[in-house]
Amino acid sequence: MKLFKTVFTVSIFILGICLHAQNNSVQVKVFKEKIPTYDMGPDDKNSYLKDFKIEGLFYFRDKRSTYPYSFQNDYKPTKQDVEYEIVRLENDYIYVDIIPQLRGRIQGAVDKRNGWDFLYYNHAIKPAEIAVRSAWLSGGLEYNHPGGHGYTQMNKISYDIKDNIDGSKTVVIAEVEPVRMMKWEYEIILRPDALFVETKGRFISTVPYMVPFVSSNNAAMHATDEMELIFPQETYATGHGISNLKKWSEYSNDGTDWNWVKNIKHGLSAFADGTGINLDYWGVYSHEKDIDAGTVVVADHRLAPGKKYFTWGKSDSGRQWDTFLSDKDGGYVELQHQAFNERMNHGYGVLEPFEVKEFSVFWYPIKNTPGFTKATKEIAVNFKQLDNKSYRLDLLPTLNLPNSTVTVLKNGNQVHELAYDFKVGEIYKNKLKLTSSDSDTLEIKIIDNNKKPFFEWKSKMNSEKPVHHTIPKTFEKNLTIDQLYTKAVSNYFDAYGTDADAYIEEILSRDPNESRALRLKGTIQVKRGEFEKATQTLEKSFVTGHFYGRSRADFLNGYANLQLGNYDKAHEYLARSSRHREEIDHSLFYLAQLEVLKGNYHEALRRLEEVPLSYLTHPHIYNLSTYVSRKLGKLKKSKSYLTKSFERDPLNFVGYIEEIELYGENKERIDKINFLFDRKDKLFLGSQNYIDTAIFYIDLKDYQQALKVLRIAEENYASKESTYPLINYYLGYCFMKISDKNEALKYYKKATDTNSDYVFPYRIESIVVLENVLKNNPNDDIAFMYLGDLMYHLRRHSEAINLWEKANELNPNNSRVNRNLAIGRHVAKMDDLDTTIKLMEASFVKSNKSLRTFSELEYLYIKKGDYKKLEAHYDTNMDILHRKGKSALNAADFYTKTSRFLDAQKVLKNTYFSAAERNLGTPYRHVRYTEAVLGQGQKLLNEGKYNNAIEELKRAYLYPDYLHEAKVNHPVTTKTDYFVGLAYKKDKQSSKAKTYFKKAINQEMNPVSGAVVFRASALKELGRQKEADKIIADLVDRLKHKIKTESLEESIANERAGSSNKGVSEYVLSLCYNYLNQNETAEKYKALAVEKNYNVAYNVMLASAHISPKKYTLE
Repeated sequence: MKLFKTVFTVSIFILGICLHAQNNSVQVKVFKEKIPTYDMGPDDKNSYLKDFKIEGLFYFRDKRSTYPYSFQNDYKPTKQDVEYEIVRLENDYIYVDIIPQLRGRIQGAVDKRNGWDFLYYNHAIKPAEIAVRSAWLSGGLEYNHPGGHGYTQMNKISYDIKDNIDGSKTVVIAEVEPVRMMKWEYEIILRPDALFVETKGRFISTVPYMVPFVSSNNAAMHATDEMELIFPQETYATGHGISNLKKWSEYSNDGTDWNWVKNIKHGLSAFADGTGINLDYWGVYSHEKDIDAGTVVVADHRLAPGKKYFTWGKSDSGRQWDTFLSDKDGGYVELQHQAFNERMNHGYGVLEPFEVKEFSVFWYPIKNTPGFTKATKEIAVNFKQLDNKSYRLDLLPTLNLPNSTVTVLKNGNQVHELAYDFKVGEIYKNKLKLTSSDSDTLEIKIIDNNKKPFFEWKSKMNSEKPVHHTIPKTFEKNLTIDQLYTKAVSNYFDAYGTDADAYIEEILSRDPNESRALRLKGTIQVKRGEFEKATQTLEKSFVTGHFYGRSRADFLNGYANLQLGNYDKAHEYLARSSRHREEIDHSLFYLAQLEVLKGNYHEALRRLEEVPLSYLTHPHIYNLSTYVSRKLGKLKKSKSYLTKSFERDPLNFVGYIEEIELYGENKERIDKINFLFDRKDKLFLGSQNYIDTAIFYIDLKDYQQALKVLRIAEENYASKESTYPLINYYLGYCFMKISDKNEALKYYKKATDTNSDYVFPYRIESIVVLENVLKNNPNDDIAFMYLGDLMYHLRRHSEAINLWEKANELNPNNSRVNRNLAIGRHVAKMDDLDTTIKLMEASFVKSNKSLRTFSELEYLYIKKGDYKKLEAHYDTNMDILHRKGKSALNAADFYTKTSRFLDAQKVLKNTYFSAAERNLGTPYRHVRYTEAVLGQGQKLLNEGKYNNAIEELKRAYLYPDYLHEAKVNHPVTTKTDYFVGLAYKKDKQSSKAKTYFKKAINQEMNPVSGAVVFRASALKELGRQKEADKIIADLVDRLKHKIKTESLEESIANERAGSSNKGVSEYVLSLCYNYLNQNETAEKYKALAVEKNYNVAYNVMLASAHISPKKYTLE
């Protein structure tokens, strides 16, 4: 890690864009820079549908829906210099670098006063398997929307640069997000005389139903050896799942201070709770003499209360991530600041229909002071006791604040008053005479020249343990209707709500007219585009029951009827819902849309003008007002609405089309549209802004206007390799709606003939488009495939399978359809395993052996128990194994089980293992290596080659570099120690044998694991058979009790997060009976274990090879 020079000296190509504020203190520079970038293979061409599951196969982030995005998991060890466009915001104090090609992330931010990158600047683009689609980048600041680490970390985003009237500059980035169906955007703002950079988030509803989301700014700072975390001390904190809630200051359970990064040895996620979420500040400070600098984070806790601190830890297994994610910039910690929900990863924020939410986070550097006590946007204050008679008071303003007054109070009485003309970036140090005891309350208050307070601090704060209400996990039949409804609403937050279905149906089986369940069911049907069903369900919800939710049901019923063309019914329900404040904006919008469809523009404008406008009014209110006013010839009013739409949404895509209609089309405006709309992504992302904008006009049945938008896209892509097929389908659909069938069919054919890779339709609006395609060309197998994908995504499974079957009849050689049918019918239990395997084998061959289908076919062979085919699958696809670490590990397991120990070692040695967050702190890969080495060593031992056996067995202690896995913090080597001791014994080296047997018995280990059996075996070799036999007898009793009751506290599953515990007890029992020489019983339990879980042997050995890191964290 190096301090940046104040003058940036790298060689760059300046594009000539250098925009100066009036006082020349804020600049925006756009330039190109080459950054070392690690190679990745192409994205997976298969759809990643949430319900697609082959039993036993691990699906990365399988609880999160990622469709329509492709998966990014083909990592490479090679790198090259890649040119990136960088947008730099810079004033006299700091600069911030933004990379639009990487989702607009802030790559780093630097304090020009000392050269310290207060937002970690990563000088390599080095992805690892962490984010929702796998590939993730560290450093700087990322925007985690709508959940996890986001979906487009490696993709280009729409952006623009804005000049502001106060001399500040803004870089705006925006994305219409297709998983949760919302638009999010960020304004990165730098002001002329300010030390902070502001990230202003905005979230805009794009659908007529409630959308759950998680939103956070995730920033990285250098994890230096003397870094202090400045976390609100009296807050409560917990790990994932609210598993261990107590005060942050009480977590140092081993006598160390967790406020210091160097003391945290294991990966740690700490989520603030209780009082801490009511505080606006936190940060870090590096106390090294050559750094002496830190980072302050401030956000209004009312809007952005969530705080999560993450570190990989300072052990070897933690430090390995320093090089996994960067070449030379070292380790980092993360400060994740979440908006609209109290606890990171413990719930969701919600966007209601037509809701707009905004929040801001302020980030700034501090230096030459030992941390800070509290901070606001305007100032950071360090107030610490020096001795029993004095305090240190350091003041670090971020703005020019003349005539400010600082007051220090003790028990409510003023003891010091200081006057300052604060200058931005300066440091004001004081030593104050002040005595105090624990019973005293100290306060600091700072006011500006208008007597307005901008800083208040008190030494004592109340901190009560927060109460969390848990949802029962009992079987559905045992839950009350209220509990079932609570679980259904909780599961609704899963995209498209399938996980809520079972609870809803259980409620309705007890009470068919339960209104809450009916309204939730109707909402889900609207989300899935099942409008006819939705109207019937919502109508039924009005018969009896709760008044709560009635107005939303009215609105959704009106919206569904509008989509069905039932205008009178739509008007009835929308008029009713518009009487309620919580439903008024969207109800009036769709009432206005309804009037446009009927040709009543004056009435439409009247409805829009009834919307109570605010700074959070949805931009579509202004967009439709602009459109309707333009249609009425009220151009001045239309232009006024257009101006307001851009004030509300700086990257308002519909607004740019309306601008052309109002001010005329020219090259500059078309170029601007293409610059903003076309994300120049190799996949589907680049085209979506055109389609979304066209849909705004299609919903108004203004097909000519929609054609204008789509033709801008067509011309833009004319010189490209191909046009995204859905653009051509939508073009054809619009021509069909204006009765130009010949032109429509031309575009339909063009779409069908275009490469279908990475084309995954996801909008409910695309249903009618694709249905129209098939109505006019019932032999279009590609359209059947697309519509099937869309229906499955919407959880309309049976319709999807029928569509894929028709596609397969028309073209049985489509590998994507083969795979979709194989898994879709398998999940629906429609086919036997042989039929599923046959379809998947066809898909694998025709897909040019894709990584995804390789894994799925692998687990189908395992499920079938066809180990001959599985072995051939591994043996004939070594090139895939060497690229796909998880399958290489599985192959190593298989080769070890079949006594091909050297082949197991060879496949491990020749495989590139990319960095993966999963199984953090465990010997996930090393166990496979160990088992292969021990197997070969035992083979040599049985052959009487004792020296060779000893040499081989001792290799199990090594951690080869090719595994890319550091030695875990608490390894358990009992099994290896036992076999090394046994080899020495057979070689008649009794002293050395005794040493290793003693080593085997004197280790901490999981008390209910295979390691205990090898400990007993070592005790037996040491002549302590009675003690050994008692250990085995106790273990057998405990394991049998667990099998019988399914409630063993020391569950081995707790020792391996994310693994299945099926069969583990039976497998360990088989080891016990082997020890007792009851081989027939041992084989019975082993067979039972393997029947329950093919990977059980590995799971047992993993639990036996380490002490879980969770024992030492907040989890």
